[in-house]
Amino acid sequence: MPMRDQVNLKRWIILVFLLIISVTFLFLQLLSLKAIDSTLLSRFQALKSLRGLLSNRGRKNDVLNQLEVFTDVGQKHGAPLFLFYPLLFDPQVSEVIQPEKDGCRLLCGHEHFVFGVINSKWEKGQRNSFSTLISHFMTGLHTQGFLTACDKVPEPWFDSSKDFLSIKSILSSCNITKADVVIKLVIFYDRKSYLWRGPIQGITAATLFKYPAAHTRFPIEEKVIDGIPISIPADLKKLTSETSQSQFTGCNLSNAQAYYGKYGRDVSQDAVLFKKKALEVLSTAINTLDHLGVRFWLSSGTCLGWFRQCDIIPHSKDVDLGIWIKDYNSLLIAEFEKSGLLLKHRFGRIDDSFELSFRTEEDYVKLDIFFFYEEKEYMWNGGTQAKTGKKFKYIFPKFTLCWTEFLLMKVRIPCETESYIMANYGRNWQIPIKEWNWKESPPNVRENGQWDEKDWDEVIQLF
Repeated sequence: MPMRDQVNLKRWIILVFLLIISVTFLFLQLLSLKAIDSTLLSRFQALKSLRGLLSNRGRKNDVLNQLEVFTDVGQKHGAPLFLFYPLLFDPQVSEVIQPEKDGCRLLCGHEHFVFGVINSKWEKGQRNSFSTLISHFMTGLHTQGFLTACDKVPEPWFDSSKDFLSIKSILSSCNITKADVVIKLVIFYDRKSYLWRGPIQGITAATLFKYPAAHTRFPIEEKVIDGIPISIPADLKKLTSETSQSQFTGCNLSNAQAYYGKYGRDVSQDAVLFKKKALEVLSTAINTLDHLGVRFWLSSGTCLGWFRQCDIIPHSKDVDLGIWIKDYNSLLIAEFEKSGLLLKHRFGRIDDSFELSFRTEEDYVKLDIFFFYEEKEYMWNGGTQAKTGKKFKYIFPKFTLCWTEFLLMKVRIPCETESYIMANYGRNWQIPIKEWNWKESPPNVRENGQWDEKDWDEVIQLF
């Protein structure tokens, strides 16, 4: 090989060798840079996580600190506060109310809280009025940097012996805020047989809170939640279950004002006596049915009186209740008679047009109990004509049940009261009618056949 070619070959070998070294060096540099970037990225992410953790821990501390300040101010003003939400409807409640466990497992996951206070418990032993106690409490919170605003509602219960123009407003709740924490203080009014509270707005997790409610009286006990001593309702499961069926509807004062403004009040001796006796019968019925665990509601004329005039209709001469046939208890008749209400008649069968009527010993007031059957599209109760055995059916649109206060007693009424009343009494339900034919007057009555005469001894019983 010529000398010149040998020189060129050596040069090419050297160039290739240098190229390989250069590529290898670049590759090693890239690996090094990638490792550095990964380390920096990991450190940055760790720093970011730490920053978030510290921020979250700071927010948690803010929540706990503000709740602790709120409860401390309440204690200084003698307010027997109890936590109401988020305890209700929280499946982890039984796990988080454990004083011996550390951490923040319930309170820190929320920014909205509802505390309750029962007016009678706060007023007990106090010289000041309830409104003054609230005012002093709000002032104490202001000094700690909280903002407050309280709401009033018309008094939802009504004593028909009072003047309708004297209806007053009552305090329903107070909004208490600081930074991102929102506390709703809800007043639970002691109505002797139950506790009433107004609607609780702003809690999207519990739509049932948006309505006024009637709660069975419940005891309060002190616990430690997330390190803070807080009072809570003693039986949370029972209260949660009852809350789903606690919706309250007050009588319509506008209807009552319009009615009495046009027709006046019947204050005759007979009317006053009937009302007194009717209330005694209703009270006995409530105690008996509650003892048996049987749900009932005001029906027919008694429901009309509540809806139209917030009172008993004095010329009706009876008290009317509705009961689901599925809730019928075989001990019902015996328990009523033990309570002093004697069986007057028993019509129909359990599976068809069942109806019971009771009377007082002097036979001054009658208690009619109509049993309701549920079909796919409607609900109905039956009626029987004793002389002919004819059957009648009274058809109602489907309805649910709410609580109300009627003449100082806690009772149920159809939530969809107006449609219930219109079905039974038509569009002119506002007009009093003293002549009423139960077989023809109701717009929702239908003929429903006739009992076989051989069954009359069973389905038509008069006492």
